[in-house]
Amino acid sequence: MLSSIGRAAVRRSCARASVENKRPIHKVWQLGLFNSSNGRSFLPVSSRVASGPSRFFATATKPAAKPIKRITKPKAKATSTKTTKKPAKKPAKKAAPKKLKPKVKKAKKELTPEEQLAKEVRVLKKQVLTPPKALPSNAWSIIVSEACRPGVRASTSLVEAAARLKQLSIAEREALNHKATQNKTANAAVYKKWVESHTFDEIRAANNARKLLSRKLKRSTKLIQIKDDRQPKHPINQYAYFVKDRMLSGDMKGISNVDALTQFSKEWATVSDAQKKHYLDLAISDKLRYEQEIKTVTQTKA
Repeated sequence: MLSSIGRAAVRRSCARASVENKRPIHKVWQLGLFNSSNGRSFLPVSSRVASGPSRFFATATKPAAKPIKRITKPKAKATSTKTTKKPAKKPAKKAAPKKLKPKVKKAKKELTPEEQLAKEVRVLKKQVLTPPKALPSNAWSIIVSEACRPGVRASTSLVEAAARLKQLSIAEREALNHKATQNKTANAAVYKKWVESHTFDEIRAANNARKLLSRKLKRSTKLIQIKDDRQPKHPINQYAYFVKDRMLSGDMKGISNVDALTQFSKEWATVSDAQKKHYLDLAISDKLRYEQEIKTVTQTKA
């Protein structure tokens, strides 16, 4: 005896067999093989035999494949060989300058009168110009220069020089005088060359510095002024022209200069305006001459 489960399985298999036997007839009908008037079909034996055991399956038809479109990629354009200029860089902005703190000026130290004088003297000494050392220009200076030796005191040298001067023969003195004359000529040439190596303005500034230095230091012996032949003669005023005329007249022979000048001062007070104008014209002309010569000499280079 079959169980309930077994009976159900048999029923399912029988039902599947009956359905499968009906499928070949259904397929033949679909193929249009029943053409008789009474609906019966008389298939050839071969057909019936073949269709008996064979199974007909419906073949699912696949839809026609769509044609594949080939996408052609556009050809890449040839890259141009031209070099493109890089955009110019914008100049970097300058950093704003830092505000500098105002410098605190130190208060100048006030100099004492002695310090101020020393400062002025240092400045003047730089302007005085030192001329070249001169050779001894007389017999005594030659003897002293020969007596001065290293390691010997100056006082001892002077004593020796004085003793030698007293013992000089005429021939020795003559030889010393001749040598002194030669030295004097050589000194003049060297001095002139030295002066002309400086400009006129430099020599004039040096002479002014010498005057001021002698005045400030209150020396008993003043510094000698540098002699410059290029220096134009200073002009004189109308009263000086009057005094010059009176001196050249010869009326003051045997009279001292002080008395003569006193007399000239009295006479000048009584001179007419016409005569004063004559001396004034001479003074104006002389001043113009001086200004022109100064202009010429200052333009001349050393």
